[in-house]
Amino acid sequence: MTTLRERLRDGVAAGVGLTFPTPQLVELCAHVGFHWALLDREHGVWSDESLEIACIAADAAGLSVMVRPQSNRPEAILAALDRGAAGVQVPHVSTAAQAEAAVHAAKYAPLGERGLGTSVRAAGYGVDLDVAAYVARANRETLVCVQIEDHEGLANAAEIAAIPGVDIVFVGPMDLSQAFGHPGDLARPEFRSAVERAIEVAHAAGKTTGTAGGSAWLRYAVSLGVRYVYTSLGAVLGVGARDFIAGVTP
Repeated sequence: MTTLRERLRDGVAAGVGLTFPTPQLVELCAHVGFHWALLDREHGVWSDESLEIACIAADAAGLSVMVRPQSNRPEAILAALDRGAAGVQVPHVSTAAQAEAAVHAAKYAPLGERGLGTSVRAAGYGVDLDVAAYVARANRETLVCVQIEDHEGLANAAEIAAIPGVDIVFVGPMDLSQAFGHPGDLARPEFRSAVERAIEVAHAAGKTTGTAGGSAWLRYAVSLGVRYVYTSLGAVLGVGARDFIAGVTP
């Protein structure tokens, strides 16, 4: 299995966002070729239990999963990582302090303050567990993605990207376009200029960048060097369904 971290090191990682809990769908996303999936607890209906079942399905199918927690609260981040996710995509990070808080919640000591539960799935339920090796591996491999989604985040993008332990700086286009007063309009020159500046400073800090949306937006983002990209299941299903319907009906 190629991990998401490895995929991002070598090129673009194409993912899909899932808002409802269906392990079979997670498995299907692996079979059709997605590199990773986002299990979305901010906008979706995932419970702790369904999240863990989905992580089991993903591991079996060789699919990396990230979790977007409901917030930047330590307990929300811990719940995602203890289930066995590759990392977290933390919404609404507007300051360096908030980015640092996300890292501290995701990493064990001495890098952070993540609660150490040795009986959880991420730790193999504690069976024959070498605690020191597990902690070192988790700190080395857990991905931390922070979302910039407002004007404050844009203004602080360089400081956010400079935080040690932040792996991915993600530009959230929907909330950000709303902050610019034109929800969903991703073509406005002032909006694109702001996005490009955020991506540029993140790259200057040596960080991977990410965003989400339709194929046209993502092609633009990839042209800027963005590697962590995903679209919604509805967008993929809509294109495929309409193509099928048009092909079989007069």
